[in-house]
Amino acid sequence: MGAEMSTGDAVRRAAAVEQAIASADALFSMEGIPEGAVVPEPEGEAATEAAVERLGSRFARLDGQVRHALRRTRDHAGNLSSDRLQGLSEIVQNAEDLGATDVRILMWGCELLVAHNGSPVRLPDVLALAMPWLTSKAEQAESTGRFGIGLMTLQSLSPHLEVHCGHYRFRVGDPDIAVARPFPLPDWFAGDTWTVLRVPLEPGVLGADEVDAWLAEWGDSALLFLGSVGSVTHLDEQGRLRHRLALDRETGEPFEAVVGGQSAEVETGEARAGDGSRWLICRTTVPSPFGITRSHKAVGSTTAIAVALPLGPDDAGRIYAGLPVADTALSLCISAQFDPIASRQALDDTPWNRALHELVGDLWTAAALWQFRRDPARAWRAVPLPDDVRDSRDPVAALERLLLDRARAGVSHGLVLDVPGYGPLGLDDLAVEDETLVGVVTEEEISRVAERTAVLPKVARDEDGRWREVLADWEHHDSAVPVTVDLYDALRLLDDETRSPQANIRLAAVGLASNIYSSLLSSRWLVDSSGGRHRVPRPAEPAVFTDAPRGLGASLGFSREVHPAFLADTDEARSVRTWLRKREALLTDADAVAVIRRLAAIGARVGIGHVLAGLFDELTDTANWAG
Repeated sequence: MGAEMSTGDAVRRAAAVEQAIASADALFSMEGIPEGAVVPEPEGEAATEAAVERLGSRFARLDGQVRHALRRTRDHAGNLSSDRLQGLSEIVQNAEDLGATDVRILMWGCELLVAHNGSPVRLPDVLALAMPWLTSKAEQAESTGRFGIGLMTLQSLSPHLEVHCGHYRFRVGDPDIAVARPFPLPDWFAGDTWTVLRVPLEPGVLGADEVDAWLAEWGDSALLFLGSVGSVTHLDEQGRLRHRLALDRETGEPFEAVVGGQSAEVETGEARAGDGSRWLICRTTVPSPFGITRSHKAVGSTTAIAVALPLGPDDAGRIYAGLPVADTALSLCISAQFDPIASRQALDDTPWNRALHELVGDLWTAAALWQFRRDPARAWRAVPLPDDVRDSRDPVAALERLLLDRARAGVSHGLVLDVPGYGPLGLDDLAVEDETLVGVVTEEEISRVAERTAVLPKVARDEDGRWREVLADWEHHDSAVPVTVDLYDALRLLDDETRSPQANIRLAAVGLASNIYSSLLSSRWLVDSSGGRHRVPRPAEPAVFTDAPRGLGASLGFSREVHPAFLADTDEARSVRTWLRKREALLTDADAVAVIRRLAAIGARVGIGHVLAGLFDELTDTANWAG
């Protein structure tokens, strides 16, 4: 019975090997690698090895020039990217496409090991890795990986790449495809069902510190738009943590928006990094641009787009195709099913990408308006300014210009703020004070001078003052903006008799600092000790203000005692006193010489007789009143 079982096992094993070889032959003969189980997968270790060996032998029998061209293409893949660790991001991208939740990296002696727990390797993946520019994802519209050449950027580190997953153990390089030997792997590094990529290295080619530095530059934000991979962890040879990229995520409230001319539900959430950086993520799925195809990639009936607005200290902008592809000067992260160039370091200039730009613009506008309702002070950071837009013709610069236009035309007119005491108001209903008036005039005074309902709330202003820069840009591009109350407008308030002397002093000091004197000379803002309001005395007037009710000026009835607020020990009061003294409108009453000099100046202008007569009349009136 045992012999029969052994014979039966051998027959089944031989059949499995024969079927695996047939699968390899069928796969090698196909034009491209269609999605789905087009060829049966090998069953068992022997069959899997036979399939890999068969693919290797088919490569070996290729025409010499064809094989040479394939090898040259693969060998030069390492030069595609200026980032020699680009292959690490390709592994993370492939892990995401395979539904992995965890990616681990280990420098193990002179080997770079990367493992993930995504879907296992299939036979078409073996061929795709060996044939640059061939992709096993051409029919997967939702995947962001594009070329089989992606992992071959690891050629910058080593001419060989091994893949170990289940029964699959194969090596890509020279020879093109071969069965790889088993190698010992730490138990704590990867599970039995994980995929492990092994890159043998020459001594000194790569160190763990360089991997740490690369991960630190990549940052937690690299994972913003991944749907499955939650962490990328670098371990040392004892299994201890060296560096980890991860984000904590929290689901938010969805909202409706018009994207691509159709209503769409936008999912929201918040992502938080360990350094305190936070982002509001808004994502949606909309119908794909009609009639536009992609290069070497399927187009599904729908396409996913997402934007992330910064809420914390990290406001670096990036463009993603799943993972980061290019940087942008905007404080904004954008993800879509973009077509990147082969190096995945820039976007390709294609009709598909340009069509996605319009959809991204719609979603970003809706996300910005949503954020202005929730947390307006932080929303200004994501609004583009002209200096953020590069003068270039590349696709990223075109996207930056589009968002700048959307901010001016869409965000400004659609922006609604919740104003305490008034409810939701648009920018046209609001007023703001010039920067010189901050802390000088009240919100009620600003809205009254501007004849607007309310003032842009302080809770809607960011501490860095970007809100002023944005509004200044919008004001010059037919956008909706609040009415700005400038210093000339505000100086009219000096005639408001309900204002306190202290408030008038603060406002007058600002006018003096800006060399604006007309309102200061025409308004009744100078207050005496009894509360009476007066204009600043002109040189020809027989009137002066003093700091005390005594001295020659008081005896002659020539002076008024100034309100104590004007004598306060503040910068504003000192500034006003200095100016009044220069005009000889404020004198020290105990200084008789100053009073006489003031009388002489008046007499020189209007005639001493008139002055003396006026003073005589005042003295007479004073004496009669005293008597």
